[in-house]
Amino acid sequence: MKFLDFLKQVKSEKIFPQNNFCFVGNYYSFLFFQKLFHFYKSYLPAKYQNLIVDSVDKNEIHVSLTQTFLGEKYFYWLGDVSTFKNIEYLLNYKAPHYIAFYLDKEKLPKNIDNNFNIIEIEEKINFQLFTEILAILEIKISPKKLILIKKFFLNSSESFNLDQVSMLINYIDLIKIEDEQVVIDYLAVVLNNGSPALNLLATYFFEKKPIEFFKIWSIVADEYPDMFWISFWSEKIYKAYFMVNFLNKNDHIQAKTLSFGLPYSFIKGEWKKTLPNILSNYHDFLYTNDFKVKTGSTFCFMDLFYLNHFSC
Repeated sequence: MKFLDFLKQVKSEKIFPQNNFCFVGNYYSFLFFQKLFHFYKSYLPAKYQNLIVDSVDKNEIHVSLTQTFLGEKYFYWLGDVSTFKNIEYLLNYKAPHYIAFYLDKEKLPKNIDNNFNIIEIEEKINFQLFTEILAILEIKISPKKLILIKKFFLNSSESFNLDQVSMLINYIDLIKIEDEQVVIDYLAVVLNNGSPALNLLATYFFEKKPIEFFKIWSIVADEYPDMFWISFWSEKIYKAYFMVNFLNKNDHIQAKTLSFGLPYSFIKGEWKKTLPNILSNYHDFLYTNDFKVKTGSTFCFMDLFYLNHFSC
């Protein structure tokens, strides 16, 4: 089954009680899958719960999947299981719960139990597929914005994956139609296909080089609204947090799936100087100020954010 067909059938047919799900492809779209089943939670056959195989003990996985408390069933999302040593166990799993996970296409065995529904993820998202995903997820966008996004897709030499589409969806409400080229440049930034200045800004942030950082910040700060900066840093810090956690566990495969969009120097070694709890605190700060901005308060919160970062 193709991924788009799966998205359509979730709401039109009762397919969840019939099968467990294995999503296969060449790239694990971490951000997209974090949101997918939350959107579909009302259609799931049981209560949704994360059981990420790389974050829990293997014995805990076995216990969680084989036992129930007072007969309560769960729909477990296992994350990327490509490095899980006993994939056959997962692919032959039947009860008492429901499970879904991602697996690299090359790791998929030829003979699969018919208890599993194999979902093939599209590697390249074009404009038509993008609009179909919007419709299925019930995300509305004005015709004027859609025209500009279409131009961006058609003129871009890059192909987009589900994580990039997920980021684009997050930014849609921030787009203001004033200058067409400005909007197109903005979309290029969102999908990490442009703006060397922003890439350098992120590099100097994680390298803790305040002089170089603020030289660029003084140039680009007013080019984007507060909501852009909250989303920009939230996405970088969110990825950095999980990447550091995975690298501390020597799980380089999982860390690589999250490295897209992070500075090269951070991936190559700067991450060793970063504590996960610090990144978590940063993300909490941005989340709090996201609410404040939306309720009318914008008092120098980014200045405080940078001051705390470069002074500790």
